[in-house]
Amino acid sequence: MLDRSCGTCREPVYSRLSHLAADVGEDLLRSFYAVAHSRVLTAGGALALHFGEPPRTGGAEIRTSATGAGIADQDNGGNLLAGLTSIRVQNYRALANVELTVGPINVVFGPNGAGKSTLLDSLYFFRDCAIRGVEVASSERDHGIGILWDGAVENQRIALDLTDGDITYGVSFSLSAGRIDPFPGERLSSSSRNMALIERNPGSDQASLFHTEIGQALPIPLREPEKLTLGLFLDFNHGDEEAGHLDRLLRYVRLYHSRLFNLRVLKRAGSENSHHTRLWDPGNNAWSVLRNLQDKR
Repeated sequence: MLDRSCGTCREPVYSRLSHLAADVGEDLLRSFYAVAHSRVLTAGGALALHFGEPPRTGGAEIRTSATGAGIADQDNGGNLLAGLTSIRVQNYRALANVELTVGPINVVFGPNGAGKSTLLDSLYFFRDCAIRGVEVASSERDHGIGILWDGAVENQRIALDLTDGDITYGVSFSLSAGRIDPFPGERLSSSSRNMALIERNPGSDQASLFHTEIGQALPIPLREPEKLTLGLFLDFNHGDEEAGHLDRLLRYVRLYHSRLFNLRVLKRAGSENSHHTRLWDPGNNAWSVLRNLQDKR
């Protein structure tokens, strides 16, 4: 995801983007497109989100376990990620209740402070909770102090829902003394199977996980209740394609603050050399990433 808010910009967004392309070259913009599997580009009060397929480079597939660890594994190309189909955010910072049906490319317009970057951060917060745990994710956001929408009534929760085709994964968070409770609520449901695969109440250290082999849900005490249980569910159900697909989507989310990118230096002096095929946070290996991606084709 690329976040490039431009608070003083008054030119139309397409004008700004055309100037950007002229300044730094079309290849650099294409490198951002090729490297970030879920990404955002903002400029002049506009937010463009892409939830499409990764480049066909024989890229890495992420396999997960209950520990939340990711293991890179070479894929034979093809369509690894089809993309999210809808997002819902409730009571998260400036967003009271926002539901978006998303396609491959989505553009959100709004003035400064309207919540464009908050929408982006809600996705990254979901991703952080899935990979690093709620306590770590919330600690990087002041433990949730001030994160609840100002208009929320007492005991209302923060809720985030992602839909990927027929499967929806929702997480909810209670707050105590203004801080996020590290034990989240969860619900993973499949509309194609008409059933809940994961159910967990906020604040609970136990979850109900559906087990495909025995055909029923089991109450499972959680050894690490501050972590989401999607990885644990996949350990029980290795062949669940829907849940595995959503898990990979979450792990492919990347956030880049492109205000830190020195695009003119990249154009003039090139980028640092590395073997990586992912963009570094400052974007200073962009050309190297392009070459490495091309070499993998």
